[in-house]
Amino acid sequence: MPLSTTANDRFWSVTFDANNKIVAAGFVTEGTDNVFAVARFNKDGSRDTSFGVGGIARINAAVGGTLEEARGVVVQSNGKIVVGGTAEH
Repeated sequence: MPLSTTANDRFWSVTFDANNKIVAAGFVTEGTDNVFAVARFNKDGSRDTSFGVGGIARINAAVGGTLEEARGVVVQSNGKIVVGGTAEH
């Protein structure tokens, strides 16, 4: 499932939350800037639109950075999502 119909994107990691929803982390390119991206999906594979904007949360850790990728994701027992990755400017 692409994050964008017009930009480069990629998932690098996936896990499940306590409700068995799929949580995936990676990046999406916005213009010339890559940003961390976390998406949550329902059991049927559709985006969970109650999460972020349209099912996707974007985090721009390095404005203008071309190497910015969430490479790992875990969901804690309290439901908080933690991502790890790289951000270089």
